[in-house]
Amino acid sequence: MITSVKAPEITVVSLAEVKAHLRLDQSYEDEYLEGLILTATSVVEQYLGRSLLFQTWQALWCRSEEQPQNLTSKIPATVRIDLVYPPLIEILSVNALLPNNGKNPIKRYFLDGNRLIPQVQVANQYEAVEVIYQAGYGNYPKNVPSAIRHAVLLSITDLYENRGTTNLAENTMFQSLLQPYRIMRLP
Repeated sequence: MITSVKAPEITVVSLAEVKAHLRLDQSYEDEYLEGLILTATSVVEQYLGRSLLFQTWQALWCRSEEQPQNLTSKIPATVRIDLVYPPLIEILSVNALLPNNGKNPIKRYFLDGNRLIPQVQVANQYEAVEVIYQAGYGNYPKNVPSAIRHAVLLSITDLYENRGTTNLAENTMFQSLLQPYRIMRLP
């Protein structure tokens, strides 16, 4: 399970950029436009499977009944935890979660960062493991590739002009801008 711990503090495109893009000079729709910025950014992040600006995530793995602990082997099997919404910036902590809501830091883990979606591997001796990490292109909108930023503006334009009767996934310009950055995951 993946949970957002801390969202970015700024947006990938500013209200001023959106108003310039839409050729608007009035301010009575500013609140609505700010909502569209958040919505369009979320749509682009979900479509890409990537974090745009620095944000903190929690990846949680829990043992299921189908995954019994391997007590007979001298070398325990490993648990693999995907760190979705890359690019990965930093692992902040890896913890075993205890039954009393406590946490025990795991010092020995392996980060496989040579994958499209990085993975943390830990020994299969825990009931639950939490990984807290940061991901994103950077702290500032200029760190996000311009094609992605333009796709966010395109999304905002589509949402603004069509007011809910749009399907961005069918927009060829949207797809063309984002395709080089999209992470395709198999179900």
